[in-house]
Amino acid sequence: MISRVVAGLAAANVALAQAEVAALHDESERPAALGRLSAATTGGLILGPAVGGWLSHFGESFLLGITAASLSALAALALALVIPNRVPSQAKASEAAKPRARLALLREIPSLGSLFALAATAWFALACLEGTFGRLIHQRLGYGPREYGMVFGYEALLTVLIQAFLLGKLTKHLSPVNLLRIGYGLQGVGLGLTPFAPNLAWLFAYSTLYAIGAGVANPTINARCSAVTPSDRQGEMFGLLQGARSVGFLLGPLLGGILFDWRPDTPYLLAAGVMIIAAMLGQIAAPSQKTAASK
Repeated sequence: MISRVVAGLAAANVALAQAEVAALHDESERPAALGRLSAATTGGLILGPAVGGWLSHFGESFLLGITAASLSALAALALALVIPNRVPSQAKASEAAKPRARLALLREIPSLGSLFALAATAWFALACLEGTFGRLIHQRLGYGPREYGMVFGYEALLTVLIQAFLLGKLTKHLSPVNLLRIGYGLQGVGLGLTPFAPNLAWLFAYSTLYAIGAGVANPTINARCSAVTPSDRQGEMFGLLQGARSVGFLLGPLLGGILFDWRPDTPYLLAAGVMIIAAMLGQIAAPSQKTAASK
């Protein structure tokens, strides 16, 4: 429990990385740049359980812990030796030092609340999937950690490829509203069909739908939140966005586990319904006529 609390505190690095990327790109380039960052973040989030499944199969918990600790140490070393340390200007530093009320940004930019709700919804669905998927495939198909790792590894690879190479092209032809509708809709269909997969091949097929949807929707939400937020408050916004997603990631396993014990397909059907509703509400991501960022 203590280790998970410490890891949760350290998760602020994601918000800082998003704010840094947003600050280095103008609004037209920001969706693609955030998409590449999201490819790394989402890929790690999904690839982690995949690699963990293989490690636990061959070396159990000790090998799993040593590997995770070593990767974290390697990341810290890379941060110290490779990533340049940009010093903010005196004007930006003094502006950032101004005391602000907690959650003041949500009151100043009301549209962020709706966008945060969509982000939390998407991570709730992901948490339902991760929290019960191993139990589902074991109970329905007799699969174990190896198959779990194969499916999540495939999802990770597909999500990374979409966010790193395809999303930038899609943003030139589709509006944020349509991207979110497509992304959330595909996630909903993939989740809803997953518990009814008759074999591993169909699991991969349904995972394809989910991975494409996640690869499109997550960075699109990041870009929309960044677009309506002033440049000097990007870090504050991404921190709040990360917190909103954490709420979804907390509720997903809790509710998903309870529903799975009642009926194994229920958490997937619930998550699918939530994602379809989110796709229908994607209109709230449409850019406003006058955003806070333009003031």
